[in-house]
Amino acid sequence: MAGVQSGENVAGELVDVNGTVVDVVNPTTSNPFILTAPNSGRYLVNAGYKKPSR
Repeated sequence: MAGVQSGENVAGELVDVNGTVVDVVNPTTSNPFILTAPNSGRYLVNAGYKKPSR
């Protein structure tokens, strides 16, 4: 399992079943970072090194 080293800039977004981004974290050095779902349900997490909201 691959991960991100502590202190590296990471970013992520939480996407609902309709494809709407419901939470986003642009580059942060917090690892792990927290994405918060507005309601219970199914969500997709996209995470990586780039700004997801761009």
